[in-house]
This record gives sequence, structure tokens and C-alpha cells, in this order.
Amino acid sequence: MKTRTTRTKTKTRKKRRSGISSACPSRRRPVNRFGDPEDASAPIATAGLRFCLLFLCAASLLSFSAFAADQRSPSSTVFRTIEGSVLDHAGHPLPGAVVLIEDLKTLQVRSYIVQEDGKYRFRGLSSDANYQLRARFNGAMSSPKTVSVFESKPSIVVNLTVTVKPKRASSSPVH
Repeated sequence: MKTRTTRTKTKTRKKRRSGISSACPSRRRPVNRFGDPEDASAPIATAGLRFCLLFLCAASLLSFSAFAADQRSPSSTVFRTIEGSVLDHAGHPLPGAVVLIEDLKTLQVRSYIVQEDGKYRFRGLSSDANYQLRARFNGAMSSPKTVSVFESKPSIVVNLTVTVKPKRASSSPVH
């Protein structure tokens, strides 16, 4: 490129000779679609924006997975139902019998009064605990039955049999 030196009163300037003047529109800085001039910092700003978006996406994904884990945490303890009937030795239902269920892990005892059909149901029991069931009717108790944590069914049927003592006829003298 050729340069030409011109002298002004106190300054010496070098002018570049080129075929394009500085007023030419092709020499202007390019403008992006938002009207901002594009420069060398634009790719860095775009990379920073991409990093922020990536970080926000990753953070939201992690928070969603943590939320899902929180939702799954109580549900991961699968709840089960223990149901059955309280019968006498003849196979007849015993309405009014009381079924006791004991959580052998926490020693919490729940009870249920059997209805006319002799059936009972305990819902929402944890599958992480062993349970012991007994039935009581008119002072008589059934033998205890245990439901283990290894029984993986969501609904377990346990029928309880109570040995009912026959009522004695009153021995009052008839006059």
C-alpha cells in the first residue's frame, strides 16, 4: 500500500491510499438484527448468554428431579392394606369383635370394630414394618397372626378365628 506524506503547518500526517473512502457504506460496521453494532465482544456475550441458559436449564432439571424424588420419597414406602374376616369355629362372622393390629417396629396399636358382615380393613400401612393381628370377642382372643415385610402384595387377606365360649344356660330354679 502506498502512503503519501502531506505537510500541514505543524503536523505531518500520513494518508492511506486505498480505493475505498471512509464514507463508503461498505466500510461501516455491520449491525445485528437488534440494531446494535457487531464487534468482537458479541461472540463472548452470546457465549455468556448460552452458558446462563444452560445453567438455568440444568438447575431447573435438578430441582425438578429433586421435587420428583421428594414426591417419590413418601411414595417409595409402598402402602398396603390388610383385610379379612373375624369368624367363629363354625365359620360364622362375629359382628362387634375388635381387631387389634400392632406395628412391631413402632409398637403402635390400632383397632377396628368389625361390622355385621364380620369384615375388617386397615389401609395405609407401611410395607417397611411387620404387623401382628389379633381379634377379641366377648373376652376370648384369637391366636396372633403376623404379616411380614417380606410379603410384597399390596393387599393381604388375614382371616382370624376366635374360639367363642358357649353361653351357659342360667341355672335359676323355675317355680
